[in-house]
Amino acid sequence: MAHRNIDPRSLAALTYTELAARSPRSRTALLWTRACGVIRRDDLFHVTWPDIPRRQTRAYGLSQMLKADLLQTIDEQQRVLKLGRRGARLLSSAGIHSAYKSTPSERVLPGLLLASEFATALGRQLMEQPHVSDLTWAAEPFAGIQVRPDSVGEILYGVVQRGLKQLNTSILTPELPYLLERGQSVLRVCLEIDRVSQSIDQLTARIENWRTALQSPYLLVPHQSILVAWVTTGTWRRARTIADLWRSRMQQVAFCTTEFELRGRSELRPMSPLDARWMDSRGETVSGRQVFRCVG
Repeated sequence: MAHRNIDPRSLAALTYTELAARSPRSRTALLWTRACGVIRRDDLFHVTWPDIPRRQTRAYGLSQMLKADLLQTIDEQQRVLKLGRRGARLLSSAGIHSAYKSTPSERVLPGLLLASEFATALGRQLMEQPHVSDLTWAAEPFAGIQVRPDSVGEILYGVVQRGLKQLNTSILTPELPYLLERGQSVLRVCLEIDRVSQSIDQLTARIENWRTALQSPYLLVPHQSILVAWVTTGTWRRARTIADLWRSRMQQVAFCTTEFELRGRSELRPMSPLDARWMDSRGETVSGRQVFRCVG
């Protein structure tokens, strides 16, 4: 077979450094797909081109990434994406550990997509917050502790020199700075997805694991606090059950909401974590902006 020449101007010919310089949107798309594991096409559009609403521009950009095997689709309608083989290699070559993975099973895919949609919705809203500088996210969080949330993120807060109307489109980063500057703090977000498939006994065991983990001296680092956020596909009755079980076993406050509430009490709207109502484990209602420190 004859060797196929690659156009040196194409995405398939660029190193990670060149990609970041010449096609920063492609780099952003790679980082978000890596963070979420699987991601809906519309959610990727939402965080990669938040300031460019033209669908033709977004669709063309995605087609180029698919052509270069930076990303791959997992369905015939091209509605859900994952890292391509070359995309994973490109990130790993830059020291950003990434692995090409097989398509998730039909059983686990809905939960992964719900966590992914939550992450991109929160990330898009945090882009507008002038005191938020960086966000990390991982669909495969820390191991070695008895709990394993569906996703873990870290939000870096501090004094940010950015205009109020300027979007921080590069908010997602592979990791936060090792040393924080004066006035900076980190909120670690542990996302738990409840698809109402677990019995009360199973849910209780899941929360018991959290009680053990929150007693660990290794869970937090200086200038960091932890937020456990539950999203249920059930009703507020299920959310209250989670809150009651949590409160009966620990003093650390957790927050719960429903998928329906996240969508503005509609089945068709996109998620809006900062605008949704949340219930804390004491049964009190708070706003998403209070939960994620986006007030004031």
